[in-house]
Amino acid sequence: MESLRAILTTKNNRGSRCAEDVENLLKIRDPSATAFEIKKNVVAVFSKLESNAVFSLLLTYPPTYIIKVFPAHVVCDLNKEQIVDIAESIILSKRIRSFFVNCQNRGSPYNCREIEISIGIRMQGKVTVEFKDPDAILHINLVNNYAVLSLLPRDREKVSAYPTKPHI
Repeated sequence: MESLRAILTTKNNRGSRCAEDVENLLKIRDPSATAFEIKKNVVAVFSKLESNAVFSLLLTYPPTYIIKVFPAHVVCDLNKEQIVDIAESIILSKRIRSFFVNCQNRGSPYNCREIEISIGIRMQGKVTVEFKDPDAILHINLVNNYAVLSLLPRDREKVSAYPTKPHI
């Protein structure tokens, strides 16, 4: 069964075109993969492949209009306590020294700032919250009725930060 594997942000007014390109790229490895624009300039990717495999494919062969890729390491319901609990377990399992939380509201009724502060308070004394130079960033995308959590090294979600060789 296909599951949500990534959230992508796209260039302005290019979401549907980007979804087509992503779907065509992923169909090589997973014929049942789908991608569609869930909100203006935000694309959801569903696949049988693991989220890190989808993430790697999209960074290696990026479709033209992608700006950022967030692999769906964990997808959960919109429940602040559940999000904070999952965030704590993800951060502690990776044994990082410092982190930062970046929450983006993409059509959800929740307040991102409240979630960021709750995670910071929960992690107090366990892991350092570092704004300038963190080891990793916990990206939380609140999309409609669910939260997508991704823990990545700084700037790793940006497609433009990892240019690829021209395809011949």
